[in-house]
Amino acid sequence: MNILLVEDDRAIREPMAEMLRKSGYKVEQAEDGFDAIARGISRFIDVVITDCEMPRTDGVSLIKYLKGAGYESIPIIAMSGSIANMKLMMDAGANAFLLKPINFNDLLACITLQAGKAREAEV
Repeated sequence: MNILLVEDDRAIREPMAEMLRKSGYKVEQAEDGFDAIARGISRFIDVVITDCEMPRTDGVSLIKYLKGAGYESIPIIAMSGSIANMKLMMDAGANAFLLKPINFNDLLACITLQAGKAREAEV
């Protein structure tokens, strides 16, 4: 399974990416929404995990872009250190929300659940 991890804080992004790789996922990293869009979102991405507050293009704007640009079938897991951002991200189209600091087992469970829902929707 291919994951796009969008997080501006390298101290969070790199260890999270490494843990995901050790759990068997292929991970592409982006520093913010602008970086993710500039790299080109691949149709081979199975799940997007994005932070909310980032420079240039924040998570809410990235979610709106993805949902409006034909990527609505890709599940988006939003994350933030502020519970106040949950409504913003869910209203923008996120499929799930996790509060930072992220419990890695919760993240894995969320990925499994969202990827399963996406596969069911394709059938």
